[in-house]
Amino acid sequence: MEGQENQLVLLEGQTRPKQSIPEGFYKGQPRPNYSSPEVLVMVVDRLLPQVMQWGKFRVDEAPEIAEQVMKALKNGTDGYHRAKYLEDRFSWDSDSELVEVMESDDFYGAARDAIKAWIRDNAIVPAFEAGRQVSVKVRRLSEMVTGTIRSLTEDGMYCIMVPALGHVESGLGTHGLLFPWEDVEAWNSVEQA
Repeated sequence: MEGQENQLVLLEGQTRPKQSIPEGFYKGQPRPNYSSPEVLVMVVDRLLPQVMQWGKFRVDEAPEIAEQVMKALKNGTDGYHRAKYLEDRFSWDSDSELVEVMESDDFYGAARDAIKAWIRDNAIVPAFEAGRQVSVKVRRLSEMVTGTIRSLTEDGMYCIMVPALGHVESGLGTHGLLFPWEDVEAWNSVEQA
């Protein structure tokens, strides 16, 4: 996927349509996640208009600013540390407004968009439907537990209600945990055979 990172960056000013991932980008690739390079590129692209406006940067400075913002996102865990990184490394005159801008990253949205594109490009369909009982591996437990698929999400997750974990059918409380389709299907592959 090297070299594809830059395909996703659009630097056409501050008003443009929501960026989409080109068809076929994920063909044959593993599921993207928050740390996938192209997800980081999308986050930078979505932050760039706000950063450009904050700093009153010229349009021709956008590629350099984007690179600096990318480095800040890689090296800072929150808006304050990212703004501080930009100040320390690139002599930005950081302030509370920049902290707020840098805090407004959208890794979740970018990762969701990437996963939806991955599903599209690889023609992935879930093997199970809502209502099916499945076994799942919960990190804090050392054994598999049984639950019921409550729903499926468009970004490739099963929402599974596990009564043994105190999940509730309705009302207040936890209604289920999210697991990637492929994990649940692998854990339950014996049942499919």
